[in-house]
Amino acid sequence: MAAKTSNEPSNEHFLKEWETAREVLNNFDERLHNLRKIGFTFITALLSADAIIFVNWIKGVELPEYIKLAVLLVTLLLIVTLLLIDRNYQVFQRAAATRAKILERSLNLELTEVIAQRYNINNVQDYVTSIYVLFTGGVFLLGLVALSDPFAILILLIAWIGAIYATYRVNNKIGMSYPYGTVDWTIDRLQCKSGDTIQITLTNLNAEEEIPKEPFPPGTIMWQIVREDDENVIKTEKINRPLSISAQDSHTWLWETEHVKEGIYRVHRIVLKKSLPWKLVPLKRKIRIK
Repeated sequence: MAAKTSNEPSNEHFLKEWETAREVLNNFDERLHNLRKIGFTFITALLSADAIIFVNWIKGVELPEYIKLAVLLVTLLLIVTLLLIDRNYQVFQRAAATRAKILERSLNLELTEVIAQRYNINNVQDYVTSIYVLFTGGVFLLGLVALSDPFAILILLIAWIGAIYATYRVNNKIGMSYPYGTVDWTIDRLQCKSGDTIQITLTNLNAEEEIPKEPFPPGTIMWQIVREDDENVIKTEKINRPLSISAQDSHTWLWETEHVKEGIYRVHRIVLKKSLPWKLVPLKRKIRIK
């Protein structure tokens, strides 16, 4: 459900933030492209050089077993390090993409959503992970050919298994944590005048499940507005019918600030837990009414 904006200034604010999110995405897309192009080329060259030296294609070169093992272990370490840098960039990408998708619901846009759908349908992330796995497999196979000491082969095997585990562990961790669980609370403006309308939007970031698994029952307090200086509750939002939010969907409430005094206010929103009762916890963002 796309949120309906209450006025044009709010749209302009969202549009600027969306453009910034898209710029961040483009920036890290370019960084990832360069990282993988240079990194994969370097690893391929390194493996080729290792193979030439290890099989004695260079006349007169004979390396001890421990040096061969050390070179192989360092190569595995470089691959895992490249993977970590790769995933670090992807964390920024996922954060920017998530924010862009949330903003697009208020702007009636679908660009980031469509790109994300194509990315997931074609399993692009799995292909990239497979490349890293193949590189580590190449190091292990090279070690089987170059090493003759069973103990050295055992050490290499353990290191290879560790590299494979790290690859999938890091891959599965990307984009899995959010500051408020698998939901996002958005306030369309953090500063306004008394009488303006403020949108409070709850978005389900889960790509597969609705939230909560059992609908919120009527009478559930979804959020409260609390004045910061005296902790007085000036607005309580209760639902009058069962509410659930589908995967990648959102629900928007309007807070009319007419007759609200100047000051700093905080939104205390519901936090979903596995066990009842659910509790209200304040957002870090504050609203200033002047």
